[in-house]
Amino acid sequence: MISARNIKIKFMKTFVPALVMFFILFGCSKSSNNNSNIVKTPTLVLLTEKQWYFDSVYSNYTTPGTGQVTYARGSSSNIQNLDTAHFIYHSNGTEDLYKLGHFQLSWSFTGPDSTVIYNPPGSYNSVAIYQRIVKLDTANMKLYDSTNSVLEVVSVNQ
Repeated sequence: MISARNIKIKFMKTFVPALVMFFILFGCSKSSNNNSNIVKTPTLVLLTEKQWYFDSVYSNYTTPGTGQVTYARGSSSNIQNLDTAHFIYHSNGTEDLYKLGHFQLSWSFTGPDSTVIYNPPGSYNSVAIYQRIVKLDTANMKLYDSTNSVLEVVSVNQ
């Protein structure tokens, strides 16, 4: 004869493991890859209306570990002096360059992803210049000038 106690024990032996298995398979989990709450600041906002100063410049740069340092802030053996040189990108597509004088240039992004800056030929440069933004945050930027094989590392700190 099956008693109420035997039914309760049999129920507990099957129900509890099933419940535990259910929570293991379908329970709550926290994903570290959930970036849905991160708001990315637009490139235009990060780039414009700041005075960018040169920290270092590499010529003949093609890949990391290549190129010759032509300027490093604070160095006494620089090939060029960019201690006071700086530039400002304006959101209206103009640029003020202060490098051996003041030059007003125009610029625009090429492509929809806003990672390449285009400077058409003008008063400072005789050919079009394309600079890829390698790194950009609120205070630092790396620009690779594919026209002249130059890497420029700049910051908003002088």
